[in-house]
Amino acid sequence: LMDFEHSNLASYYKAALKNHKPIAFYERITGNWSIENKGNYGNTVAGTNTWGTQKYNALYIIEAMLNLREIKLYDYTEFDEANTIAALEKQRLIDEEFKAWIWQSKDRQWEVEEAYNLMFEGLCAVRYDGRKLAFAEKNPNIELFDYQKDAVAQIISTPNTLLAFDVGAGKTYIMIAAAMEMRQQGISRKNLFVVPNNSVEHGRNNCCALPKQ
Repeated sequence: LMDFEHSNLASYYKAALKNHKPIAFYERITGNWSIENKGNYGNTVAGTNTWGTQKYNALYIIEAMLNLREIKLYDYTEFDEANTIAALEKQRLIDEEFKAWIWQSKDRQWEVEEAYNLMFEGLCAVRYDGRKLAFAEKNPNIELFDYQKDAVAQIISTPNTLLAFDVGAGKTYIMIAAAMEMRQQGISRKNLFVVPNNSVEHGRNNCCALPKQ
């Protein structure tokens, strides 16, 4: 899997890397890591005691970590709490050992930083600016805040939008304004709002003036 040249894990991994043949494989399409022969390579004192458990050896733990998969063990259909806790503790030890190993070499630090920058330095969060939207025929008594206008711009620009605002932040106004803007810009002709029945009843009792359809 990797050569921990100055680590306590060194002998374990060097034994697993028999004849220097890699046992870890990465599938670029699915983003999945797999380790072959986990039962054979991991069936050592280090694999089942030092860095793993009898029921879930170190290579199973490492594969789960590589795939960001939660470790949860079962005894047939029953959740095995004791062995799960034991495996999670070994996961913590492996994680700490790996982090310590990374910083033991300046060259290794540079390699990790360079790989990270190549992968992520060109990524940035998209910012939507709705201040230039005209909102034609909007009720003059209703004034949208900048964050609401930005949310409308996001709805118009993206196929799916989550309005993760607090209660009372004006999500309904955002949706109505976005629906009207999309109609006026020719993006959509008919907009459907799906709400629980109790919300419809609440809206009847607390109606507000809306733009003419």
